Amino acid sequence: MAAAVSALARAYRGSTVLVTGHTVSYGNGKNDIMLLKYSPDGVLLWEQIWGGPLIDQTHGIVIDGDFIYLAGETESYSAGLNDGLLIKADAQTGEFPQP
Repeated sequence: MAAAVSALARAYRGSTVLVTGHTVSYGNGKNDIMLLKYSPDGVLLWEQIWGGPLIDQTHGIVIDGDFIYLAGETESYSAGLNDGLLIKADAQTGEFPQP
């Protein structure tokens, strides 16, 4: 299995790069959301994984001040088959709220 099935990237303050997507190799379920932060030199600064037992994935990323917003979908925490998802993460640490 690949570490990342899909990824989106966006430059952030001083050429630092944030990458979001989903992973099938790490986390709690089938697909879990990943958020990676790289230095301008390409060094991984931190990684965060969020998700539950079913499919959770992102489709977009927006950076606003001290926060990162990830838009996507979740089956793990849905009222039906799958629901839209908006997660707010800390831009310095990447910490997600607990599912």
